[in-house]
Amino acid sequence: MRHKSARIRRLAVFAVGSVTAISATAVIGAGTADAATPTVQTAGGTITPTTTTTIFPGVAKQAAANWTFSSSNTFTALDTLTIDLAKCVSSTNYIGFAAVPTVTVASNSTTETAPTITATLGQQTGEGAACVAAGVKDQLVLTFTNTASTGVIPWTVTISGVSYTVGSAFTPGTSVTSSATYQPSSTGATAITDAITPDATVAALAVMADTPGIGVAPGATNAAISNLVITEYVPGQVAAGTVTVTLSGTSTFDASSAPSVSASGGGAVVGKVTGMGTNALSFPVTTASTVTPATYTLSGLAVDVPAGLTGPVTATVADGATTLGTPEVFSVISSTRLFGQTSSDTSASLFEASGCPKNTATSPSVVRNAVLATSDNFPDALSASYLASALSTSVLVTPTAAVAQATLDALRLEGVTNVFVVGGPLAVSPADIATLKATPAYHCGGLVELTSLLGTAQTLQVTQIYGQTQYGTAQQVAEYVGSGAVGTVNVPGAYGGMYNDTTGSNGTPAASAPPSAVKTAILAVGTNYPD
Repeated sequence: MRHKSARIRRLAVFAVGSVTAISATAVIGAGTADAATPTVQTAGGTITPTTTTTIFPGVAKQAAANWTFSSSNTFTALDTLTIDLAKCVSSTNYIGFAAVPTVTVASNSTTETAPTITATLGQQTGEGAACVAAGVKDQLVLTFTNTASTGVIPWTVTISGVSYTVGSAFTPGTSVTSSATYQPSSTGATAITDAITPDATVAALAVMADTPGIGVAPGATNAAISNLVITEYVPGQVAAGTVTVTLSGTSTFDASSAPSVSASGGGAVVGKVTGMGTNALSFPVTTASTVTPATYTLSGLAVDVPAGLTGPVTATVADGATTLGTPEVFSVISSTRLFGQTSSDTSASLFEASGCPKNTATSPSVVRNAVLATSDNFPDALSASYLASALSTSVLVTPTAAVAQATLDALRLEGVTNVFVVGGPLAVSPADIATLKATPAYHCGGLVELTSLLGTAQTLQVTQIYGQTQYGTAQQVAEYVGSGAVGTVNVPGAYGGMYNDTTGSNGTPAASAPPSAVKTAILAVGTNYPD
């Protein structure tokens, strides 16, 4: 799908989006169109994440991936599925749920009874007084509140909005999850152990670059790129010695540039950057961090790009012989092709290509808008493009049944704070709206959660705009933006000549278009997309 939210602010588009023609589509997984169908039951199977994310010790409210599982149609009221995280050891060595996740059930049948499930957080039994006093929530309990009807079709259950708070002493590499247990409610029933694949991994160090994303033209010289930041979450991950940053391909760091490196925290000390004019910069770490983690920031970076190079360029960041990370540092843009494996992925790629505001943890937050429409039909996304232009953003799309993981990733990575949903409940479901409203807002780069001046966590602000038909949706969008956003066009002779040579009153020379620019709308058919 082409969702190139072209910034044509001057023209109001009125022929788009049908919510009545869009049927709710059950999507397996986190909402991506090509997600694999789980084969698991809630008894003796595997609860599988749609992907995995990386989280860090000592950081609160870190987003993780969705889990999915298939509930057999034999559930009974008060059956429970309990997911235990790694058991709390102390007030600093633990992992806990930061908030109650959202549980949704895909409508696999219109004749059988779908399970209704409530989610609660708790603490595993037998943990020490320090864990109890710290209020660690390392257990998620899903309770079935109704009983299945006769039938055989399983129900796809998605656990979304999972987020973790990790204690500063939690050991990187330790599994996030411990076990999952399905407990039937019938008296004397035996609990069944389900396997659970972790939806996140805990790492001790992060290497980030290209934030915001930088596109460089082929053949460019002395092109500035974003800072490269090495963040320790456990002290001493960067040892005393030499850190190297080596570009992939044939790009080089510009010889006339003057990059510098700084270290903060942990008593770390660094020296001068060398290697300009080659593909590898280096700097010495004369004193490694101790007691507290350190952050190393390489700034003032500029590159020279060969004429024939295209695509993303990565940098291998190494501490001696140890590779710390291989982030993308910039992308060579030689065409306008942006794509993904699904329409949701493609729209996310376009959105991420625009870069995000530098609302880092040390600067004030920056409001950023996103516009969201369904990927299951075309009209609302077309209507959404006009709103996106007025908001200086672009359009993301998602399946109706569940918000696509690519969409959630784009919202997080690009520092989005406000989501404008174009389309009614048949296009973007109430469950989707609930998921978005419960999703934390992040700073640019997606690692640090946004908080208010009072220190409370911020979630996405969601506004839904729609009518009862595609035409009503287009009308609501146009009226939401307001008449001040409608642009003007000067088309002399429009009535009596080349554009509309009618035999009616508008066809006479006296009724020709005014010689000056006037407010203009564009009208196209609302039942097919090409025009």
